[in-house]
Amino acid sequence: MSAFTRDQLSDLEEIRQLALRYAFALDRRDLDALVALFVDDVDAGSHGTGREALKASFDESLRAIGVTMLLVGNHLVELDAGDPDRARGTVYCLGRIQAEPDRPRMVEHAIQYSDRYERRDDEWQFVGRRHEL
Repeated sequence: MSAFTRDQLSDLEEIRQLALRYAFALDRRDLDALVALFVDDVDAGSHGTGREALKASFDESLRAIGVTMLLVGNHLVELDAGDPDRARGTVYCLGRIQAEPDRPRMVEHAIQYSDRYERRDDEWQFVGRRHEL
């Protein structure tokens, strides 16, 4: 196991906070806070590029489900040895999700996120986040 510098430890904690802030913003349906966690030129797939496109994508997908409760667990972060402003990570999450907005039934999901992070303007943000059940 390698030792980390104070700056690297600070980076690791800031990156781990991204996953927690993501879960809180998603559960509260605070789409502005949610998309602010991503770089401004984020690829939002079929919705286009940028935070407004990502916001539309989240809005569409969250309308199809009801209440969510995400519990963030293991989070492994790998800092890029060649670029101190880039990193990758894997986050495990347990989710209780109301599968249909009009029905009380909750479904449990084991979720793994594969993340890419980048520091811009002295702030770590998601570049991309792949969600796998």
